[in-house]
Amino acid sequence: MKRLHSYLKRKKLGTFTFDLDRGVFLFHNVEVDEQGKVNLKLISEVPISLEHLDLLKRSL
Repeated sequence: MKRLHSYLKRKKLGTFTFDLDRGVFLFHNVEVDEQGKVNLKLISEVPISLEHLDLLKRSL
């Protein structure tokens, strides 16, 4: 587990999610702290377009 933690701390990680209730697409940086806890730092919120919804439907 310690090797995984060390590996992840050296990487620049990110994620994106949809908040369908609010109608936004969320971009986050992912940080792993010294205890191995994962923290999300919001980078941007973008309104969901019809193209985003089509891509989401296809991915599900």
